[in-house]
Formats: sequence, structure tokens, C-alpha cells
Amino acid sequence: MTIKDVALAAGIPYATTWRAIHRRGKVSQRVADAVQSAVAKTGYRASPQPRANRKAAGTSTVSKASRKIALLDFRNATALSISVLRSVQQILGSQGMNLLYAHVVGPAELPTAVQAGEVDGILGYGELPDALLSPEIKKIPAVWMMTRADGCLDPWGDRVVPDNRRIGELAGKYLVSKGHRHVALLNPGGDVLLIRQRFRGLQSTVRAKGCTAQLIGATAEVAKDAELASEQVVQQWSALQPRPSGLFIPSDRLTEAVYRQLAKKNIQPGKDVEIISCDNDPEYLTRMQPPPPSIELNRQTIACLAAERLMWRMSEGMKEPQVVISVRPALLGFFD
Repeated sequence: MTIKDVALAAGIPYATTWRAIHRRGKVSQRVADAVQSAVAKTGYRASPQPRANRKAAGTSTVSKASRKIALLDFRNATALSISVLRSVQQILGSQGMNLLYAHVVGPAELPTAVQAGEVDGILGYGELPDALLSPEIKKIPAVWMMTRADGCLDPWGDRVVPDNRRIGELAGKYLVSKGHRHVALLNPGGDVLLIRQRFRGLQSTVRAKGCTAQLIGATAEVAKDAELASEQVVQQWSALQPRPSGLFIPSDRLTEAVYRQLAKKNIQPGKDVEIISCDNDPEYLTRMQPPPPSIELNRQTIACLAAERLMWRMSEGMKEPQVVISVRPALLGFFD
């Protein structure tokens, strides 16, 4: 049994359940009672405290206070990544772990302690480039966060990801509920796995209701320029007959760029076309008028699950099979 099982049994969000079990922060008496009852019902037992890596030359363990966790960000820093990483820092910090943070864009940024295998665990946001892989690093328990761009299995370690297919299903459910018969996923970004997963979810949902779904993407030549890519996909969309009246755009950052292109054509979101976005990122949503509904990835849960899984790996070792944990998204205010 895991904390996720307790949360489901209690009907309490994962992050709140985690705080109640570990007594981190305040929770109401109602929540505490519900979690305690669910713990008894499920038979959940807290994982043993992580064992530090043993030195090759001996068997003595390292005290909890001296354990070092490498928190590595392999992507461009965004409000989304910073939010997840900050949550991970708070969780691990509350466990008395020493944290080593690095934004890694190349071999030079990878901390020497990680290169030498001298940390007790790795939490990575994104994926470790093949050029940085070494036998020493692969000996370190690791958990990775978010979807790999290539869809491949990680060389080692576990991964916690948003449920991308469910994200597409939520977008489709929303657009169909608003009466749209023809919808599209508008993708100014590149052709990556999560886009294909989200489109499959969108497509299956709207087809079940007798509606149509199209995937409209930018060419590889312009996909790295959000403005050019948005201009291209808006042009493609506006030329379609019939033109989809409901659009799903897979990130708030890209949605903001699409808004600018629609304004140039005097097309008003919310009036001339219905848009649903993803990430629930205030940094971008506050710049759009009217702001579209945006699917929440449940970043706090991703952070909690990743930290919990790493501590389990550090305790149990690396012989158990790799796992990929999917986190259910939410469309707050519509489909909670």
C-alpha cells in the first residue's frame, strides 16, 4: 500500500494526505481523522527511513543528516519547472536531506559529485542526456519527473509523469460540453510524445460523441520560434472548411502566442472560437483576455510522488523493476 492508496481511500488530495501522515504543516481535524481511518483500513505502513549508499570499501552507513540528494533541472527554467522543483526542495528539506541543485544544459554544469557517483540519490526534471551517462551515475538511485520528449524508457530509475492521454480527454470533454462538433489540437510546438498522447485522448473522446478532431502542427523549421509557429498554425486552422470551432492548445505559453495571432485576424477567443489550454500557469493566463480554462497538471502531487519514490528507492535498492507513475490532471471548476 502507498500514500496514493490512502489518499484514494480517504477521499483527500495526495499532497494533503502526505502532510497528514508525515505531520508536515497544518491539516484540519476532519482531514486528520479521515487519513487516520484510511491508514487503518488500507493497512498502510510508512516506508523505512532510506539507507544511505554503502561505500564500496565498507559497510557503515551514513547518517540521515549527511545524505545528499542531487536535484537536477535539464530543461529551460519556467514557472512550471520552478514550482515543481521548489515543492521537491521543501519535501526533501523537511526530511533533513542535503540538497545539491544544478541547472544542467551541458556536461560542464553536471556537478562533480554526481559525475563521481558521490550523491545518495538523484531527482531529475526532464531527462539526462546520453552524453552525460556513465557507469558511476547509473549506480545512484534516481527518479525523473515529467514526460520524456522521445518516449523512451529511462536508462535507469523511475519516472513520474502527467497523464497526457487524460489531459487530452479532459480537453475533449470540455469542448464537446460546449457544443463543438469540430475541434482541433493546435500545436505551435514540436512533434513530441506528449502532444501525440494528448491528441489521442482528445480524438477518442470527441469521436465517441460523433464529433471530429484534427491535429494542426507547425513545421519543424519554425517550431522553435513560438511566434512564427503560432502564425503558421493559426493560418492553417483559419483555412479549414469546416473550421474547428473548439481548440485545445497544449500549454499556456503557446496559447498566449496564439492569442496574439488571432488578434491580428480580429478573431476573439471566447466569442469567435472556444479555447482550452493546459498548465494552469498564472504567469501566462493573466496576460490573456479573456483567460481560457486551463488544465492543472497537479504539480504538487508530481513532486510528492517523485520525492516519496526516491526515498523508497534509496531504502529498497535498484533491483526492483522500473516504474512509471502517471498523475491524474484536473480541470478545476469544470470537472473536479
